[in-house]
Amino acid sequence: MADTRVMVVDDSAAMRALLCDLLSNANGVDVCGVAGSAEEARVKLDAVKPDLLLLDLEMPGMSGIDFLAEIMARSPLPVIMLSSRTPPERTTERRVRELGAAHCLAKPAYSSGAEFRKVAGHLGWIMRKAARGELFPYNAANDLTADLDLRPVRPAEDAPSYSNYKSDGRVVVFACGAEGLNTVGNIIRAFPPNCPPTVVVADASRQVMIDWLETICRSAACGVGIADDGLELGPGRVFLAFDDTHHVTIEGGSPPRIRLVDREPVDGVRPSADLLIGSMVREGVGAVAGVLAGRGADGAKGLQILSNTGGTIFLQKPAPFEVRERYDAVRSLGLEVTDLKPDTIADWIIDNTAADVAEAV
Repeated sequence: MADTRVMVVDDSAAMRALLCDLLSNANGVDVCGVAGSAEEARVKLDAVKPDLLLLDLEMPGMSGIDFLAEIMARSPLPVIMLSSRTPPERTTERRVRELGAAHCLAKPAYSSGAEFRKVAGHLGWIMRKAARGELFPYNAANDLTADLDLRPVRPAEDAPSYSNYKSDGRVVVFACGAEGLNTVGNIIRAFPPNCPPTVVVADASRQVMIDWLETICRSAACGVGIADDGLELGPGRVFLAFDDTHHVTIEGGSPPRIRLVDREPVDGVRPSADLLIGSMVREGVGAVAGVLAGRGADGAKGLQILSNTGGTIFLQKPAPFEVRERYDAVRSLGLEVTDLKPDTIADWIIDNTAADVAEAV
């Protein structure tokens, strides 16, 4: 397969040099042209005919956003926007994606050799996906990936199959720490394409989650993305909540929607699974909730609230070597909760959220 031909547009000569250096180390990518402004890029585009444009958001003269709008109106092609802010501002990121950008990334920085190679690999991977049409612009009605814009690429014939399965509409919630991500990944990979609407609240760093998400999105049969304000919770959708700058709650309705809330941490945690589950009970949103491996106690009070109102709850039974803090926090409340081994959780969820009798194939 031919390399993805990329044109780099940035007003900083130093940044252009860094990006070209990065991309020269990225497999399957070829820099076919550079420009220092939108005006220069406009002149070169027809001659260079790149597969993809790497475009700076903020430039003197015509801004990257205005040039993006012009490109999409005149002769659309895949565009990845670069922002000097880390991460890009949410409103700006959404705006460029609404205009048609395939992705919005923070500008890379000079770093160690190992980090440099990692950034090059990641940037190259994103560009190849964008050029192949595997990244999609923002769509408020069907945005599964509010940050990464990654779509499931696993072939349908390789997906798990559950005969006659149809979600009963209840939302599944997991609470976990970084220690529980392996279990979450196995659950998501086992889910069918029409899995129950799911929200995972993870107490883990952003970089850990981004790296983990990339792997999951390449191997999931369902849609996987990052929780963002206003996104609908429907079958086939799994959302990850881990941004510690805001909480995630659920707004009732048909379908329910994710809402982001700016408020102080709850018991030192943000986003808080306790707050999320509590919002679902308050809004009358049917839920199945569980706590997986992790440190601390987030999610235990939420399970208690849900159990007291007739909701269905479960708990990952830890192996002898696994962290027990969350498990012990739930058990200390004396709740009637189903203990599940990690490899049985996905089937149990499907069985307990089925509108009709469903047997795993």
